[in-house]
This record gives sequence, structure tokens and C-alpha cells, in this order.
Amino acid sequence: MKVVDLIFIGFLGVFWLFFFWNWFKKGKGWEIGLLMAVFHFSMTYLSYRYILQSGGDSLTYWRVAAFPKVSQGDWVFVLPYSAEYFLWMIRPFARFLGLSFFSGTLLFSSLSLLAFSWILKFLIRNKSVFQSSNAFFSVLPFIVLFLPNTHFWTSLVGKESFLFFLTVLSMKLVLDRKFLFLPVILLLAILIRPVFGILILAVVGFLLVKKGGRNKAQKVGIALGSVILTIIAGNFLILYFDDFTFNFQLAETYAQYQYARFNSSGAITSVPMEDYNWIYRLFTVAFRPFIFESIEAGWMIFLKIENTILFLICLGIPISVYRYPRLFPFVVLILFYFFSIAISANVFGVFVRLKSVVTPFFALMGIWGWILLSSKIQEFSRSDS
Repeated sequence: MKVVDLIFIGFLGVFWLFFFWNWFKKGKGWEIGLLMAVFHFSMTYLSYRYILQSGGDSLTYWRVAAFPKVSQGDWVFVLPYSAEYFLWMIRPFARFLGLSFFSGTLLFSSLSLLAFSWILKFLIRNKSVFQSSNAFFSVLPFIVLFLPNTHFWTSLVGKESFLFFLTVLSMKLVLDRKFLFLPVILLLAILIRPVFGILILAVVGFLLVKKGGRNKAQKVGIALGSVILTIIAGNFLILYFDDFTFNFQLAETYAQYQYARFNSSGAITSVPMEDYNWIYRLFTVAFRPFIFESIEAGWMIFLKIENTILFLICLGIPISVYRYPRLFPFVVLILFYFFSIAISANVFGVFVRLKSVVTPFFALMGIWGWILLSSKIQEFSRSDS
């Protein structure tokens, strides 16, 4: 390990020491946060070892960023779509600082742990909202923050880690009414993954209308700005797919092309998505494989258990939406993201990696539904929401 790696790891260690010390002095729930940090970095080590043994996009990103092709020229001017934007951002760490892949993994793992910590602090501050007459349901929101696959895939060098961090950071800034860096965050999300960038834009737009403006004029201005940004993001998406029209036949054609490409790779966790209808494709992305499905890969047992639990939790989402209709747009946005995954891949391993960015959010919506049901809250009408 090089000296620069030791210095960088030391810097991260000092950062987390002060982070938890400040949490201990000023806030509640630091014990849960510390336990979550231990769990998160344990999953980081497992994911790091897995990538070294099996390979994957994470290691490829870091190697290409550290040793760019000569044809790419100066990294400052490497600005094509999606993956190249991500390489452009990590190149200063991989190439100019010369950090190892292990240090890079710790960097991205720290970003996702920050996001998890902010979600935990939000849950603690709003604990009364998640209170239930049943102690089991009151604890469930915190258990969601310990889902292993979410920590596993958001602790690696990759788009998922960074997008998860950007998503939580953008929502935190809106709720804290700190808007200065929001445009930069939204732009980064659009550049890295245009489809997900649109999702974040929409989420931030909804939150800004509710939380951002202090009067109607400000809210109208925020809503208008959000629409303009969404149109900009839509143009990025059109250029990304190189087509100015959209219909299900176009989506089906693209999906069949992607399925054929993945089938040629011989992935052992592939599924025959080409034989499914669209509803079952979305269901497969969100909740499969189930515990009773037989799959050769031994590590899938953990994913099957987690997915089965997620399915049971998410049965509470219709209750949440019925009692609190303003959640409906967020459910639609998550379904839209699942649709983008369903037309892009037919491999369980890819599904769990891509959906890890939103798993905590739709799980929390489901849990809240169960809490509302267990608490027998009858007066939560649509007019109150």
C-alpha cells in the first residue's frame, strides 16, 4: 500500500471519528449509527473481495480512470454520455492522486454511509411519525437500513453509490432549505444516468413545491423551474437513446436487443424476460428471486431472503398511498425507474445492483403502511394529506 493510500485512509478515519463524536455530543441514535457503520464497512470488505475475485464494472471503472486510453485525450475534455462522465469525475482520485482501488472503494463506501446516516437521523427526528402500537412495526424502519444487498452494492466504486449519495443529499438540502448546490447535484445525476436524473429532478420538484417556497409565488417559481430542468433532462435522455419518439414497441425492441446481449454473456442468474409481459417484468425487477426459486449461484440465497421480506413489506405501500395520496407520484417514479431497468437487463445480479439506489425508499413507504394499519388510524383522510 502506497503512502498516499495510507494518508487518504487516515483522513477518512479522522472524518468518521469526528462525525460520530459530533453525533454523540449533539444528537440521539448515535449507537444505531455506529452499529450501522460497522455493518456497512463489513459489507464493503465483502463487496471489495467479491469484485477482486469475480471482476465487475467497479474495478473496470477504476482501472480505466487510472489508465485512460490515449485516444481519449485530456480527461478534462472527455465528455460523452453516462459512463464517461463518471470516469471523468473519479479520474482525479484514480490517476492524479494515484489512489488504489481499495482506497477508492472506501471513498465511495463513505459517501453511501453518509447517505444512510442522514436517513437514520431523519427517522430519529421524525420518530413519532413511525410510532406504532405494535413495537415490531416501530422497529422495522430502522431494520430497513440494514438490508445487506443495499449496503453491498452502494459501497463499491460505481454509479449506484454516487447516485444514492446524490439522491439523499438533494432531499436533505431541500428539507433543510439549503438550495445553493442543488443545481450541481441535479446536473451530476443527469450526466451520470439520465433516466435516474429525471427521477431525482421529479422528486426534488415535488419536495420543493411542498417545502421549498414560503409563499405561493415562490412555490410557483420553484415548480416552473423544476419543469424547465425536467425538459432539459428529457433532452439529455432523447440524445442518449438517439430517438425523438417513444412507444412501447420501441421499448420492446430495445429490451429484446438488451436481453440478447446479456444472454450472449452466459450469466448464470439470467431470467427469460423476453417471455414475460410488462407487469411481470416489473415484478421480477422489484421482488424476484423468491426464497423458493432454484438458482445455481449460492450467494443468491441472501438475495432471495431479502426479496421475500421486501415483498411482504411492500404490501403496505397501497395503504400508505391510500392514507397519504401525496406518496402516489413517488411510487410512480420508482415504477418508472424499475421500467428502465426492465428494458435494460435480464440478470438478477444487475437488477439488485441497479435497484439498490431506491430500495430503502420504497421499503420505508411499505413499512409506513403497515404502521398505519397496526395503529388503526382512521382519521387520516385524503383532505388531511
